[in-house]
Amino acid sequence: MTLPASGFAILPSGLNEDELQACRDEAQRLAREAGSACVRHLQRRSELFRKLALSPRLLQFLPKGFIPVRSILFDKTPGENWPVLWHQDLSIALIVRASNDN
Repeated sequence: MTLPASGFAILPSGLNEDELQACRDEAQRLAREAGSACVRHLQRRSELFRKLALSPRLLQFLPKGFIPVRSILFDKTPGENWPVLWHQDLSIALIVRASNDN
């Protein structure tokens, strides 16, 4: 998949309504277990999210050879909400560090 020059694309849903509900239920379970509306490492904590992250249906939206490496739940509900300003994450998870230095 190639992104348009604008740098973003609006994609069709990769999940049906039942699958979305299962994800909502699992997210609520994980948040309860963690005692927080922010839960890191979803793929380690949930078989559902691990399988989903590596499913061919969702990997088709990433460039060839790319896989999800970070999974974080921000459960922003009416009762628990906080502002997140526009940002760009500064860390990137890598298997091997590579350098272009000659």
